[in-house]
Amino acid sequence: MKARSRRVRVRARPLLALTVVILLAGAAPATAIITGIAGSAITNDAFTQEEADTFGDWSVWQDNRNGNWEIYGYDRAAHTEFRITTESHNQVYPAVDWETVVWSDDRNGTWDIYGYDLIGDTEFSVATGAGNQRTPDVHERYIVWQSDTAGSWDIKAYDRYLHTTINVCSNVADQTDPAVWGDFVVWTDWRNGNLDIYGYDLTLRREFPIRIGTGHQEQPDICNEWIVYRDASYGNFEIAAYNRATRTILRLTNDPSMQNNPRISGDWVVWHDTRDDPGDVYLFDLMDLELYDDLVPKTLNQYRPSISGARLTYELQSGDTEIAIADLSWTHDTESLAGSNRYATCKLICDAGIYPTDDVVLATGENFPDALGAAALAGALGAPIVLTDGDTLSPATAASLADNCGHIYVVGGTSAVSDAVVAQAADAMLACGGTTRIEGSNRYATSLEVADEVASLQGGSLTEKTGIVATGLNFPDALAASSIANACAIPIYLCDGVSMPASTVAMMDGVGVDRVIIVGGTAVISSNVESALRARFGTANVVRIWGVNRFDTAAEVGGYAMALCDFGATGAIIATGADFPDALSAGPLAGQRYAPILLTEPGTLPYATRGFLEMMSEDIHDITFVGGTSAISASVRSTVDGLLE
Repeated sequence: MKARSRRVRVRARPLLALTVVILLAGAAPATAIITGIAGSAITNDAFTQEEADTFGDWSVWQDNRNGNWEIYGYDRAAHTEFRITTESHNQVYPAVDWETVVWSDDRNGTWDIYGYDLIGDTEFSVATGAGNQRTPDVHERYIVWQSDTAGSWDIKAYDRYLHTTINVCSNVADQTDPAVWGDFVVWTDWRNGNLDIYGYDLTLRREFPIRIGTGHQEQPDICNEWIVYRDASYGNFEIAAYNRATRTILRLTNDPSMQNNPRISGDWVVWHDTRDDPGDVYLFDLMDLELYDDLVPKTLNQYRPSISGARLTYELQSGDTEIAIADLSWTHDTESLAGSNRYATCKLICDAGIYPTDDVVLATGENFPDALGAAALAGALGAPIVLTDGDTLSPATAASLADNCGHIYVVGGTSAVSDAVVAQAADAMLACGGTTRIEGSNRYATSLEVADEVASLQGGSLTEKTGIVATGLNFPDALAASSIANACAIPIYLCDGVSMPASTVAMMDGVGVDRVIIVGGTAVISSNVESALRARFGTANVVRIWGVNRFDTAAEVGGYAMALCDFGATGAIIATGADFPDALSAGPLAGQRYAPILLTEPGTLPYATRGFLEMMSEDIHDITFVGGTSAISASVRSTVDGLLE
């Protein structure tokens, strides 16, 4: 099967530049690569099952077969139904992600949020106590819900990594129906007198208006840069999609009937559409701008679809309401970000990202140490890493800066990025908000200064309480860890691999580090360094991730990110392991997509990278190749495509 080419997405523009694009069926050239497979009911009784959700092989729903609402599940791999709750009270609004199911539960007299570990077969409480907690959602590390403990409906989040609750929005008006993806929450908001869509970045702890206008906008869902919702500003409820990168709106439907309950996975949006009264499941491919209205046979009415990858779960009306599933055949998307040189490639990477601020991190593209630690700084700022020549600002770098009007954080001394280049960068930016240079006496001291700035941006103490230790003598290990560093704003501390200065360990401790990730084997980070870290932070709080070579280490970091940092594997970024510039600026892009950075040889796909892709082939929807064919050959790209067919 032929892979599609992912469009390069345009860098974020000011909110005033909001554009609405109306799409009709056939409005753009289509690639018919999605084919519906006949759906089949997985329940078949005289009772009602509804509010289905799906992730991977798991489908969950609320079920009243026992006289009250309970949560049931279905394992597609085992073709087995199972009962999750057995309480005599009601459990409703289930959501599932990876091995976790969450729901709203009234066993205590008010509505609370409970969860269930599908692998460990254990139940746990998330939010109990005074007031009501409703409509939860879960994605990776965060659980979100609406709460009326303050008198009106507010939005709250629970960080499963830090075991803390976050007050996302406490406006006096009602906020309802939250959805979460990565570290971004969206919800329906009443503060302006009608229903609007707002969002919140859980890493930056900042709120953003998403869709404010005439008419109601409600029922949001989110995946990566896309937020989908139903929009009444067109006269009736239609389905629309907002792109956080381009700040444009796509109108996906244009029909006088009603469209409801949009859900998104990757670039695919599904919803309940009443144009074939009383309704069917429709799908829109945001990549190819193609509408599919015949994926599921229209023999019975279908409602409230949920999508995860190529798997659909929906309600099927046959007298009562049953739960049905369907699978789609599909091919992955391929994105290539390759410019004429490292700075042009960097611009394309910046254009492909989603940055909630107009700040930038500026670092030299001529050497690697300064920019290695910049990934965490970019994550804490919500900014891209822009590479520059140390002596002259290249045209591509100037173009990367032109759409920004924020603060410039320069990483490295004047020998790396001259004052003249900083002045040129400020001139290239619109209404530059000033500059800050972060430097030390050498690469290790600079990494400490960057780490300190990351902590300062978080109030002086790290939110994540984690530090990454990697060699400063070479680039691959720290590059592989840059996606984690960016996504979670975790500082990277560079060392010479032989010893870890006590002053560095003391600085880590001072900003709240209580857990350390060593990236690389003992050949690059000695056992002496590991022993010193274990002595300070405890044996159980120091973990080493390594492989037999740089490619194996990158794959191991990707697996660690999935298992313990709640990364998904719906996408991956592949860069050459032979040189550093391409992957340096890709760290923020990987971090915001919660995607691993995998390394390859220019002409051959390494065994470890191949193994990771094969293991995740059913989950990876898109691959981003960073760099041209001299960095990643056509044969390597073809091999990757073949593994994901």
